[in-house]
Amino acid sequence: MKVYLAGYITGGENLNKCIEWRRKIRNHYDNWKDSHERYPICWLDPLNSGEGDNISHDGLKSKVPPHAIVHKDYRCVEISDLIVVNMDTFGCNRPLKGTICELSWAWDKKIPIVMIYK
Repeated sequence: MKVYLAGYITGGENLNKCIEWRRKIRNHYDNWKDSHERYPICWLDPLNSGEGDNISHDGLKSKVPPHAIVHKDYRCVEISDLIVVNMDTFGCNRPLKGTICELSWAWDKKIPIVMIYK
């Protein structure tokens, strides 16, 4: 099963928050008690590529060209069996444009969505 972790990405002090919720989900599943049978999951995370290492403070620029990011994220959504999306902006004012696109791609392809909203 492939699970895509969609959500806000920004640089600066909030980058850790963008990474942390994704890490918590993966760790929670990985640390599930041995008495439970676990289904193998391939986590598709836009920050797995190391993109977070060179993202600008406002979260809008990195060393990866914007079109390459969009194509990579689209492909990840396209091959996913489930999308987990966090709608938290971590106090930032910039809208969730990329996340909304990922949600619409998943909706169009009828991929189940689990939404986290605080």
